[in-house]
Amino acid sequence: MARITLALCCLLLLVSCDVSSPGDVAQSEIKDHLDAMKTAFALDDLDGFMSYFHPDYFHDGDTFLTVQLKWELNMMEYQNLDFENIDVDVHSPQAHVTGQLVLRDAEGTTVYYSMPEECAEFSYWQLDDGEWRLFGRQY
Repeated sequence: MARITLALCCLLLLVSCDVSSPGDVAQSEIKDHLDAMKTAFALDDLDGFMSYFHPDYFHDGDTFLTVQLKWELNMMEYQNLDFENIDVDVHSPQAHVTGQLVLRDAEGTTVYYSMPEECAEFSYWQLDDGEWRLFGRQY
């Protein structure tokens, strides 16, 4: 009887352990980065916001500096950045994010962009020295 109880306890312990796959961990890290970017945007912290972009970022002709200027202007025009319906598809060392980017200005006007169709800056991630960074679609 003691062996059965011990075996059941061990089985219960194994089943109750929360073991995350590397893909789940990557999804969580990328979503955390997006949340941190929302906070940096709200605080007008352009350096903090851009810290999630790789210095070699390139996408459809846009470089790191092009994207930096775009988001500096967006910070002047909008008060709030949000991401909705986010889905992260991980194929390490790369990940692809889809969903919706939402910008709101002080008057409450809201602008929606589909990712990546209308706003691809936040869609292409790459693992770089153990950290997920926005890299753009380099091809």
